[in-house]
Amino acid sequence: NACERLQLGYDWALQAHKLDAISSMTFDNYGLGHYYAETGQYEKMLQIYEEVPTPAFHWWNLYMGEANHNLGNLERARHFYEAARKSYLSITDKPLDKLAVGNRVWNQEISTETRYQHLKTYGWE
Repeated sequence: NACERLQLGYDWALQAHKLDAISSMTFDNYGLGHYYAETGQYEKMLQIYEEVPTPAFHWWNLYMGEANHNLGNLERARHFYEAARKSYLSITDKPLDKLAVGNRVWNQEISTETRYQHLKTYGWE
């Protein structure tokens, strides 16, 4: 079932992270970050993304914003969300639509509705 697959994915991502703890590839932490987001463990989510800062990468800024938003650090969340929004504005005048396309590409369409509706309060359209 889905819960067992999620747990198995987490176990593998955690093991991979331990085996490659010195990796400087930002993407290596994203599996764990998604798990922590889906399970509401935002402190851990924040920690995993802070290990390999990538401030020029829109996904990193979105996930840092999401973790901070859910921890109540709204000004810090605004900083990260604004960085991501600016990168999307260079492509389209509707950054929320662009995010929806990105989520569709990465098979995360449900995230657009479940994890990112609060972006409208940060000026996303």
